[in-house]
Amino acid sequence: MLKPEQRRLFQKFLILEMAVQSVQRDFSVIENQKMSKVYLPILERLLKDINHDYCDFKKIIGKRQNKIRKSRKDR
Repeated sequence: MLKPEQRRLFQKFLILEMAVQSVQRDFSVIENQKMSKVYLPILERLLKDINHDYCDFKKIIGKRQNKIRKSRKDR
């Protein structure tokens, strides 16, 4: 069973991953629309921001996993 903090981190990770996938899918659909010149820069910026948050979050999770692994080895 996950601790509350682990559950919160896992939920945030899933939300960010789903957001990246959703914006990527929207990006490919909007490319073929008439108003793509308006929306593509907005989506590019949004995707860049979400990817940045996602990568930072993956680093945080990786650091926490390393701490957990090191503490288990000490036992």
